[in-house]
Amino acid sequence: MEPLDEQQRRIEHSPQQWASEVANAIPTLLPAWDSTLTAGTHQGVQLLGVHGTLEAGRPVLHVVYRHPWWTFTTGLRHWLDTRDHPRLGEDPDPAQQLAIALVHTDISEPLGTYADTLVPDADGTSWWGDEPLPGEHHRRGQRPSGDGAST
Repeated sequence: MEPLDEQQRRIEHSPQQWASEVANAIPTLLPAWDSTLTAGTHQGVQLLGVHGTLEAGRPVLHVVYRHPWWTFTTGLRHWLDTRDHPRLGEDPDPAQQLAIALVHTDISEPLGTYADTLVPDADGTSWWGDEPLPGEHHRRGQRPSGDGAST
């Protein structure tokens, strides 16, 4: 079975399990902060929390992290039932593949123009990604110091 077909089958069978599988794969790729970690394209990214859940019956991922290129806590919200990430590496498991893509193409990269549309929440996390973002939408775009845009 092709990875995307398997992904769709697993989402339809149990969207909550799919969300949990992707969420559980993230820490294996992006370990909790360790001052001795020196290798990898995501060097220096500090994972603060990750969970997969259902919203309106759809699987969604929330990742909270600190990036070495900016000074504020960042949150990524991503629907997990879309097919918008490239296949990276050789792992045959679709949940692992999606986690790899999220770590390499979203979490470890600069925010770019997303830095202009961050939504801060009451806990000090600035959110980006798929709508609806958690936080105080009336403060959208007022990013904290340390802008996160690419240089």
